[in-house]
Amino acid sequence: LLNHPDQRVRKLAQFELVGRGAKGKAVLLQMAQSKGAPLLSRLHAIWGLGQLGRQGKGDAKALIDLLNDADDEVRANAARVVGDLRLQEAREPLLGLLADKSLRVRSLAVIALGRACKRGDEEATAALYQAAVANAAAFDVVLRHSCLSALDHLETVAGAAAKATSSLVEERLMAVLFLRRHQSPRLTEFLGDADPAIRAEVIRAIYDTKALDTAAGDRLAALDGHGLAETVQRRIVGANYRKGTVRNAKRLVALAADAKLHKSVRQAALHGLRMWEASIDTDPVLGHYRPQVVKGRTMRQLGADLTGPLRRFISRKQDSSLTALATKLAGDCGVALDLATSRKQVVDASLDAELRVATLDSIAQAGQSADDALIMKLLEDKEPLVQAAALRHGFNRDLDGVVELGYEAVKSGPIPAARSAISGLAERDSSILNSLWSSRQKSLRKELWLDAYLALSESKDAKAKAAAASFATQDPFNVFSLSAVGGDLVAGGLVFRNQGACLQCHKIGSEGGVQGPDLSIVAERLKPSELLQSVVNPGAVITEGYGLSSVILKNGSTLVGRVPKQTDSVVQVIAPDGKVTDLKRSEVASITPPVSPMPPLGMTLPPHDLRNLIAFLSSQTADNDDKRVKSDHGKKD
Repeated sequence: LLNHPDQRVRKLAQFELVGRGAKGKAVLLQMAQSKGAPLLSRLHAIWGLGQLGRQGKGDAKALIDLLNDADDEVRANAARVVGDLRLQEAREPLLGLLADKSLRVRSLAVIALGRACKRGDEEATAALYQAAVANAAAFDVVLRHSCLSALDHLETVAGAAAKATSSLVEERLMAVLFLRRHQSPRLTEFLGDADPAIRAEVIRAIYDTKALDTAAGDRLAALDGHGLAETVQRRIVGANYRKGTVRNAKRLVALAADAKLHKSVRQAALHGLRMWEASIDTDPVLGHYRPQVVKGRTMRQLGADLTGPLRRFISRKQDSSLTALATKLAGDCGVALDLATSRKQVVDASLDAELRVATLDSIAQAGQSADDALIMKLLEDKEPLVQAAALRHGFNRDLDGVVELGYEAVKSGPIPAARSAISGLAERDSSILNSLWSSRQKSLRKELWLDAYLALSESKDAKAKAAAASFATQDPFNVFSLSAVGGDLVAGGLVFRNQGACLQCHKIGSEGGVQGPDLSIVAERLKPSELLQSVVNPGAVITEGYGLSSVILKNGSTLVGRVPKQTDSVVQVIAPDGKVTDLKRSEVASITPPVSPMPPLGMTLPPHDLRNLIAFLSSQTADNDDKRVKSDHGKKD
């Protein structure tokens, strides 16, 4: 029965022989050593001898002899078992298997060696490094991982750090990976490595582990990041943010000013400064739980420390988005900018709108009544974002005529300005807001309904809150329906790629996963209201071939995944990890109806983000897809 076609029967036979004492052991020994026996029988016999070994009743010599068997699988499984039993007497045969012709045998022998030997065994450790170096020629990722797992048990921190002077790249890389596992500050000894891939791996190792909170983190924060991938550069920014000294704050300004770094990294440096006094729970680079409790870091003190560097940064000629962020930062931390220069800059229509808005915020923060006329003048600016900012400050200052201009903006002004006006009017007089909401069908553009509703729900006025609650309780979908129109497709693209995590399962162009439908031209087949429905309630309608099903086989096993193909002869299953399995229809007992694995994003995304996401999806047409394809070809060329 050790060779029965049903695995369950073979396993039961193996366990029964193990339980039959000396007689069962004799059968297992005979079967394991028999060259002519079926392979499955021999393997179950080896596993049975392993069970006996854990009970102290095994035969170590017989298992070690099997390390020299002619069959690759016998050698591989013998190595696995002697490793599980930690047979120190298997050390020499295992060392011999590190040069075996079979990669699988080598891999399992390497792991077994790590279990059979003791930490500090220099000969075994050297052999593992040699095996890793030999593997580099015809690289196998499993064997590298096996070598690393074994080194984890045998190598020492001092031994790994000494490899910093090795002439072999693979040796140095294995040492770095070992030190990463041990979260050692001695990773810094590899920061000057000649190989850029190793330097990048060292930066990841320091930032991603507890080594960041040692002196190694200070060394990391001092790097310039030139020539490294964007994700690696971000770790340098993150290290400075976490360390949080005056020197780190000035370093972040220097990183933001460094034109050799990715633009997004430079922006991240400024964002970090804007969050200087915030205590956070999640790591800003990795996204996992890594609490950082800020003590003694205040925006006021930051402003005092950065006054000179920040003013010099803002005066530079550079990307306007960076200047805008720095200008906002100056306002956040109370760094006074030159008002004469700012007043000229804010009315310069040739400048980026974001920069002009940040400059206007800085001017308004100075609180000089002489700037009231400037704010009123900007209410007529052609740039919608500038108009919106001017309205916001106009309401804050209670300027004459701003209410009338707010009404006009709500009625026919640019959408950003109208949104600022709704907010300002709501704070001025809740009855104005109630009137707007009650007459929305006739006098309020649909793009503004969500803004009006949110202003109602956030109002301190009881009538306004009651109106919002009434609307929400009439139909649970009512509030979500307000996000169908009026979004910003650029901001929606950021939601799609980031907090929405949509690319994990959906493709846009050449990016994304395959578990969900391709969304490259989704706007060709779904209206905005239908897109909203699919995002808020993904299980309502499931596209054919998508959704997760359980495929139950006649042998009792189950596969879970989407079923894109079903015929009278074949059933195809694609697992969540992308693995494709083709089954004969005759093997399948049943297939459950598909359910959507997609979370209801209406419950997790803020209303504004949901609205922006719908705007982005509504822009995915065939024309845009053609432009994207041409752009991708251009990049390849």
